[in-house]
Amino acid sequence: DAAPSSEGKVMAQVSMVRLDIDPGATFRSLAEFAQHAGAFVSEKISREVTEGMVGMVAKAPVFAGEELIAMPAALHLSPTTLRRSKPKLCSAVSGLSSKVPSTLRHDATSLACVAALLHRAFV
Repeated sequence: DAAPSSEGKVMAQVSMVRLDIDPGATFRSLAEFAQHAGAFVSEKISREVTEGMVGMVAKAPVFAGEELIAMPAALHLSPTTLRRSKPKLCSAVSGLSSKVPSTLRHDATSLACVAALLHRAFV
């Protein structure tokens, strides 16, 4: 919850949480969602922990020019799609324009939207 401080600034309490999530299961869930929304995700790729790092891994030979992922524009995390998905949040962040430098406004809006989408996915 946010509350105004004595200087009129909004103060919020933030806590960081480390989620113990299986990267492979998360990737499969995301790929399935994307495929239902019109994306193509090759069965040749997966997300795994390899040598202590999480990343995309080819499970089979990949040939030159072979398409591994194709994402429709509606699923891109762009300012346009985020404004369509979270119009009230985008307006609220835009309303902070005097507090956020113009060079960071798109980033601030994108981060706020992605945080809201992640919150919805995990809470």
